[in-house]
Amino acid sequence: MTSKSMKFIKKLTIAILFLFSTNLYSQTYLNNEFIYFLDEPAGFESVETGDERSSVLESTFLPVTIISKIIDNTKFNNETEICKTNLAKLGAEYYTDTYKWNGKDSVIANFNMTLDQKYTGWAVCTPSKDDKYYILILAYAPSENSDVYEKVMLSALNGLCVDWDFYCTPGIVATYAYPQEDEVDLLIDIDDNQIKTKMYLSDLDASKFVVDLEYNVLRLYAKRVDVQVAWERYYRNIYRDNFGRVCTAVEDIVKELYPIAEKENFSNPDLVLAQKLLSWIQTFEYKRAANTSDSDFTTLPAVLYGEGNDCDSRSMLMCAFLRVMGKDAVLLISPEFSHAMVAGELNGFGQKYKIPGTELEFLMGETTAKVNWGTIAKDFADRSKWFPVIIP
Repeated sequence: MTSKSMKFIKKLTIAILFLFSTNLYSQTYLNNEFIYFLDEPAGFESVETGDERSSVLESTFLPVTIISKIIDNTKFNNETEICKTNLAKLGAEYYTDTYKWNGKDSVIANFNMTLDQKYTGWAVCTPSKDDKYYILILAYAPSENSDVYEKVMLSALNGLCVDWDFYCTPGIVATYAYPQEDEVDLLIDIDDNQIKTKMYLSDLDASKFVVDLEYNVLRLYAKRVDVQVAWERYYRNIYRDNFGRVCTAVEDIVKELYPIAEKENFSNPDLVLAQKLLSWIQTFEYKRAANTSDSDFTTLPAVLYGEGNDCDSRSMLMCAFLRVMGKDAVLLISPEFSHAMVAGELNGFGQKYKIPGTELEFLMGETTAKVNWGTIAKDFADRSKWFPVIIP
């Protein structure tokens, strides 16, 4: 990922806090010193603790509590000791397991405890980027209905980020549940160009796990006024996970096709390449979920493996290509039209989407109809019917 893209991530993460969360509540907790960032589900509010090293987030409509603590690394030997010590202070019974997350030793725990009533929860602990601190996150709910809200807890923990360089990689829970394994060769044909790349078979199940996790959380917001905030988080966290699983393939594709695009139009190769990729994506098999209780989002690893897909999967994949090309992008969602598109930082003519709160206008791309960048159906032209999802 380019340094330009990383600056865009940081800038728009702050924008998420102050722009896209203004419906009712902020759905992201950003530590002031950026020791960590937590993208928790919508509708959580911060409770004053009087301790700058601790935070408590309470849901406004769910019986779920999230506690975060920053702990100096000189006080404990490792993350497992920290997790066990803090759970013991709560009088909890627990099970812990250790593993690697983004190259760092981490721990996950499932626990039960009794405070004013019985609670069940999950916890994770991992070092900060500079290894000066440990970050401990606990999420819990009353034991009598913890099964109902377990996915909310796991989703909240999986939203943890301690290093911007790993912002778009599988989360701390998904990495534990599905470690990457079984690397295989993949051959992708784009515009008669055979592109060799590699992916992990385990990423098919892992990415599906994240989609199902986030979809179950999203369904809790169906009739709430902050449903748009929940939709934004749903797509954002799927992208954060899926990009890390397909980035090698996406980079290999861009590397192979960019010189061809330069030969065709040296003055604007980015638009040529973006069109080649958009045209390829438009040829995918169209498929929706047969079961309406399931998410019909086809994960990006599954798309590259040739599984049928819909407009939002295609648009998110195009966002990934633009990111690797060093271009900013947003995913456009319209509940009214039941449709999704992509808008990218491309120098071309046609329909554009102005990013709210900025002076930026991105060229719009339709991923289902076989049209060029900047061409969209008149039925979809009303910009008020669309909202942007920041794709980091």
